[in-house]
Amino acid sequence: MPAFVTQLDRAIFLALFGGETPGWILYVMLGLTIVGRGYIVWALATLAVLPSSAAKVLPHRIFSLERQRLARELLLVLVVTALLVYGLKAIVQRPRPYLQLDLVPLGSAPRDFSFPSGHSAGAFSFASFFIGRLRPSYRATAALLIFAAGIAISRIYLGAHFPTDVLAGGLLGSACGYFAGRAFRLRAMARAEASGPQLAKPGTHGA
Repeated sequence: MPAFVTQLDRAIFLALFGGETPGWILYVMLGLTIVGRGYIVWALATLAVLPSSAAKVLPHRIFSLERQRLARELLLVLVVTALLVYGLKAIVQRPRPYLQLDLVPLGSAPRDFSFPSGHSAGAFSFASFFIGRLRPSYRATAALLIFAAGIAISRIYLGAHFPTDVLAGGLLGSACGYFAGRAFRLRAMARAEASGPQLAKPGTHGA
């Protein structure tokens, strides 16, 4: 990495890092980082493996075959994203910023490598999947991206990642989530079109 990029990276990190007396915002950042820790994957895994007969028992707002399909798609995207993050961490092997700069991290002190940020990748993969798959409203899209950005920033604030770690994770997750979501959306549209009622041909019964 060029020297000026490293210097800028460290300068931005030190500007955003919570420091020794972070104040009330520490609890917000801890909450965001806990949400982005990956527990949602276990919930998705549970929903994805439920038998189809569960649709007769569970409320529709909780479980339906369409929701299960979405859960399986999203779970696949998140697993692929996590594997890519794991592979890049093993290749780059960048130490955590609190280790490089001799700082005391806020919250837990992760010991694996820093680049790219798994939290950022997962958060933006989650948000971008729904943007590509469901094409939500502008407000919903903005809410998803702001939420993902909050998780990413929390990793810098807590001393777990440099800004470039977060940026790389966000770009990786966005690419995986959006393009996979878009592909699944096109596939669902093709499936719906193929299974829909066929137009009657002229001259046949019902035309």
